[in-house]
Amino acid sequence: MFINDFEAIGYALAALHSDSATTGAECKLDQEESLQSLHSAPVISSAPIACIGAGTGLGNCFCCPFDRDDGRGGKAVAHGVFCSEGGMTDTFSPRTEEEWGLKKWLMAKHGEYVEIERIVSGPGLADVARYIASTVDDEAGAAAAVVAELDATEPDAQAAVVSRHALSADGQGVARDVCWRALTIFLRTYGREVGAAAQRFMSFGGLYIAGGILPKVLNEETKAIFVGAFLDQGPKMSETVSKVPLTLITSEDSGLKGALFKALTVLSSSAQ
Repeated sequence: MFINDFEAIGYALAALHSDSATTGAECKLDQEESLQSLHSAPVISSAPIACIGAGTGLGNCFCCPFDRDDGRGGKAVAHGVFCSEGGMTDTFSPRTEEEWGLKKWLMAKHGEYVEIERIVSGPGLADVARYIASTVDDEAGAAAAVVAELDATEPDAQAAVVSRHALSADGQGVARDVCWRALTIFLRTYGREVGAAAQRFMSFGGLYIAGGILPKVLNEETKAIFVGAFLDQGPKMSETVSKVPLTLITSEDSGLKGALFKALTVLSSSAQ
């Protein structure tokens, strides 16, 4: 049996929220070491759980709770895990002139359909930096040097180049400005998309952020940008989204834990 990476993370969340005595600790994410609360709200155990995360793409999955026989004549809460192609939706909605310019730049590069992961992903962050670099007065060539560095870097590592320049403690000048502006657009767009996922899945059981990018760039300033965008969902839906608990998965083994939980579930079902 094969499952994809985000389905595996979904099973890790199913294990985390399982109340079955047979769910081993080895399948569960550690509350203190693996999870960081970004926005607190009461958890509704009967509601769906969702997960979204930017890495090489923008993964999505969700879990729906149901009661099952606990094997001892009682009931236990379990979760069905479902994949989503939410990262492939054309949902980038620009709110500033700079973002409108980015939208047009991406359309010129990719066509009129611009998947949200064209921005909210590692390659997306690198492309945002390329766009910003194309808009600055760059007589000294600093912005062009950032683009050259990106082009000379393996695709999977390009986001780290942008983050390094943006968050450099002694960074200054055009290179830092280009990368900071790119990171800000990325975080705002990411936060809005997470807020949209909260509405899409009505995930009052918990909304989780996975993927390798956010844990590496999160500090007080970037967290404020990201969470602010998550909560800013317009006059109709901001209050609803504020009731969704938002948690960052900081560990790198959540997929392994989920795969183990799925394997044990399959073995248990086969033995019955």
